[in-house]
Amino acid sequence: MQVTIGGLHVDVMQVGPEIFRFDVKPGAETASGSMQEGPISFSGSDGGFAIRGPGGNVWECRLSKLDAFGRAAAPGLHLSWRSWDGEAIYGLGERFDSLDQAGKVVDMWIEDAPGQGDASRQSYYVTPVLYSTRGYAFFAADNPEGAFDLNARGGGVNRYRRAGQSMTFHVAFGDSLKDLVRKRESVQGPHRGIPDWAWGPWISRNSFENQAEAEEAINGMVQRNLPVAAIVQEAWKGRSETGDFNNFSSERWPDLPRFFELCGQHDIRNVLWQVPVIHPSSPEFAIGRDRGFFVKKPDGSISFRQNWLKDFANVDFTNPDAVKYWQDLIRPTVKLGIWGFKADDGEDIKPDDVFFDGRRGWEMHNEYSTLYNRALTELLEQEGVDGLLWARSGSLGNERYPALWAGDQYARWEQMASLLPAGLSSGMSGMPFWGHDIGGYLEQPSPELCIRWVQLGALSPLMQYHGVLRREPWEFGPEAEAAYALMVRIRMNLAPTLIALGHETERTGLPIMRPMVLEFPDDPRFVSEDTQYMLGPDLLVAPVLEEGAAGRRVEFPAGVWIHALRGTAYRGPAGIEVPIGLVDAPLFVRGGAILRLQLKDSATLGEWRANDPVRDMQFGQTAP
Repeated sequence: MQVTIGGLHVDVMQVGPEIFRFDVKPGAETASGSMQEGPISFSGSDGGFAIRGPGGNVWECRLSKLDAFGRAAAPGLHLSWRSWDGEAIYGLGERFDSLDQAGKVVDMWIEDAPGQGDASRQSYYVTPVLYSTRGYAFFAADNPEGAFDLNARGGGVNRYRRAGQSMTFHVAFGDSLKDLVRKRESVQGPHRGIPDWAWGPWISRNSFENQAEAEEAINGMVQRNLPVAAIVQEAWKGRSETGDFNNFSSERWPDLPRFFELCGQHDIRNVLWQVPVIHPSSPEFAIGRDRGFFVKKPDGSISFRQNWLKDFANVDFTNPDAVKYWQDLIRPTVKLGIWGFKADDGEDIKPDDVFFDGRRGWEMHNEYSTLYNRALTELLEQEGVDGLLWARSGSLGNERYPALWAGDQYARWEQMASLLPAGLSSGMSGMPFWGHDIGGYLEQPSPELCIRWVQLGALSPLMQYHGVLRREPWEFGPEAEAAYALMVRIRMNLAPTLIALGHETERTGLPIMRPMVLEFPDDPRFVSEDTQYMLGPDLLVAPVLEEGAAGRRVEFPAGVWIHALRGTAYRGPAGIEVPIGLVDAPLFVRGGAILRLQLKDSATLGEWRANDPVRDMQFGQTAP
């Protein structure tokens, strides 16, 4: 169906089972009359579209122009559709305030905001993808500056306003949230997986200031028989003035061969901190300046950064030659034996910035970090590295350049709790390979908070401790060290199951860390539940999120659920107060489930050695 309304040309077509595509662009001012093609109808009198889904479900919308929208006051679009009583809405990126975004205003503008800024509303990962409990989903094909008003003003209307007057989006219907997630994957996938080694525990600090500090941390873990899959190095770079911003500092790292030998002895991969910038004092800056490899101002001069990394220039990743120039600066370091990058930054694009391909900052602000992440991922591919990215920011398309960490939290209880909706919404939105800084990035956690954060982090899709201050478990006392040892060994027991879940994500787009409502859509308790979650279909995780608590109320779905360590069985559906100690695990297994584990026949969860066999283990099915 092709119609013209309000100066917009709209082409609507069915592109798959219950999947409909809208292509919108500026057009003639004359309006089309009413028409219908199969499940698609258009009313010329009020300018509205209606898409009829299965079971009589109808999605009705209206499109109109905006004279100006956003920070650059660019011409834009306004899309509105009906909001239903009791409707819950999921997705929209990494949302720290809650899983259900109904009734909220959500900005589509990536922000570097430690602690998630105002009321946990800011985010490093924003994407115009949403799912409704009314059985529909919405997927935009690009992500300029925009905002969703999900009936925040009442009146029964959801709104999406955005800069730019051309847009492609899809509307899909499904029998379940899982069905809708799979349809999103068919439209915007596929997901790229991560290597098997990355499922193990990572260690990090901001920063291991030199080789001696990094070796001290590695040796401390090894001496305590605590597994380490990767170490993240932040303070590795040399000075810009000497041309060493993308080389190891010889002062901080005086004997690199010895360090890499130590890592190799213990099968530890090196992941290096990275940022998408060059400083004018760097010898290679002149090449980039003369060839137009940096993001520019409207007057054609370089748009130097004004905040963090002030006076650096952002590489323009829309220019293929600039991408190769930047990759070649990093390539010699990759050849030393690097397995990945911690891709920090990517958020400092101004609304009026100008890019090589003609786009402006309001179009590119959200996409910039995805292009930055792509450049690093392709560099690893070019060098034959079975690695991955550990990115802070992302948007549409970033599912092909995993993984994502949750940015900078404070070492506070409420900040830890905010990570549950963040991880759940990230997975639903397209970034299921996700993790966070165990212990929080800023400030220092109490031993109790550190332990509870470890319990959450070990049962998140990816596991890494990190912070401005030391985060090694023995820094927090014997009980914290014992708690870490237990959880990290449970993590290694579960690694084969996690690897299998990662492969399932590659095939289907289903997240690893799943909202309860995704697995149990018929249980009304779980519509807005974001304090517990499923790790795949059979593992229920219920972290303790309150200081001083000796346990928590766990909302068990129907069936039998077995505490992973104690073997205590609980029968649902029921909310039950469950003791969860500090040297304990907030983990429950569905009765009858068969898990793939690295575990000796005579051992129980929490016992692990690197040479243990991988086997299938079935859990019981009885409860009082």
